[in-house]
Amino acid sequence: MGGPLVFFSGGTALRDLAAELAMQRVPSVHLITTFDSGGSSGVLRSTLRLPAVGDLRARLLSLAPASLPERPLLERRLPDSGVAAARAELRALLGRVEAPYGMAQHRWCCIRRLLISCAHRFPPETDLRNACIGNLVLAERCLRGGSLAAAVDFFGRFIGAFGAVRPVTEACADLRVRLANGVEIVGQHRFTGKFFSPIESPIRHISLTVPASAPLCVLEDILNAGIICYPVGSFYSSLLAALLPSGIRWALEKLTVPRVFMPNPLPDPELCGQTLLEQVDVLRGHAPVTHLLADPDDRRYPGGVPELALKDRGIIPVRLPILRGNGRLNPCAVIDALTRLRDGS
Repeated sequence: MGGPLVFFSGGTALRDLAAELAMQRVPSVHLITTFDSGGSSGVLRSTLRLPAVGDLRARLLSLAPASLPERPLLERRLPDSGVAAARAELRALLGRVEAPYGMAQHRWCCIRRLLISCAHRFPPETDLRNACIGNLVLAERCLRGGSLAAAVDFFGRFIGAFGAVRPVTEACADLRVRLANGVEIVGQHRFTGKFFSPIESPIRHISLTVPASAPLCVLEDILNAGIICYPVGSFYSSLLAALLPSGIRWALEKLTVPRVFMPNPLPDPELCGQTLLEQVDVLRGHAPVTHLLADPDDRRYPGGVPELALKDRGIIPVRLPILRGNGRLNPCAVIDALTRLRDGS
């Protein structure tokens, strides 16, 4: 067997694929962005002075057993109806002595201790609406140990995740983009189309607001990869963002294994009309690409899949039925395609 499948991404687009990887016991490593700046994640970041933990928590739970008793609690969100209601529900939860959701009592005690400590860090006026309980647990573990990577490792062991999850950096950085019309936007949530209106001009440049480097464990994971995958997901705020910390491009260029781009088959508001070939050229400005994995249905990709132009760029197009009828990934087909590419079959 070759090395693990290594993915650069955010936390949600590969949820079903990550779950299938864990179920099939396929070794994988997930290098996850830490730059989310909107909603409850933005509140946690600004209050606790931490990188964003939500995407890390989401991927870890995707890799955990489906029967995990703690899942309902760790995915639970406080009410979005008002600040007082969110505070009241958190107090009620922390006042509970008996374990919820059929959890083991000793595991509930561990989670409860972390939640109580985290709750004490928030000033009374902190807006905790829609805050995720799992995010609070992971944030507190990070604050206690001083390392986000170590906290993620602990969380993964605690829930029995099969696969490694790493933050691409420990730096508290934000994303900055410059649009074709000259407008500059700071903050991931301001250009993803989820909190504000979608951008109306293509992104021409993306960077971080402060210097950030990849931890040594991330560079080691890249150098030990059996295959690298740049997968579907938000093109700028998930994929390219995960490639920005210093050291990552250097490690990717050292490899001889396939480095595979798997483009979005569904609309991505961040792309603002950019064709697949334009995406390839942007990606190549941040990381080496050797293969492109796409479904045979060209209609799924803006501008189609220009195989001759890809070959002119030294990229091998691989056309396999990796999509379901609704345009979403077929996890089993994707895993089969990536493992065959890794193994040279």
